[in-house]
Amino acid sequence: MPTRKTPRGFVVAWATLLLLIAGMLLADATSLHAQPCLFWEQQNPQLSPSPRYDHAMASDHGRGRVVLVGG
Repeated sequence: MPTRKTPRGFVVAWATLLLLIAGMLLADATSLHAQPCLFWEQQNPQLSPSPRYDHAMASDHGRGRVVLVGG
């Protein structure tokens, strides 16, 4: 489960029932999966953006990606 240490951005990908929450000052990312059961998972992607603040996130369903803008 994500902590409340820093401002966070989030995006919901309805097709996969995935909620991604990113704490951008610490550059951490956590996802909530709904299938096969509800569970949180810490994400450690090979490529990730630098720590940031005042950003926005959205899901691009056509390309199967999360888009991060600003910050």
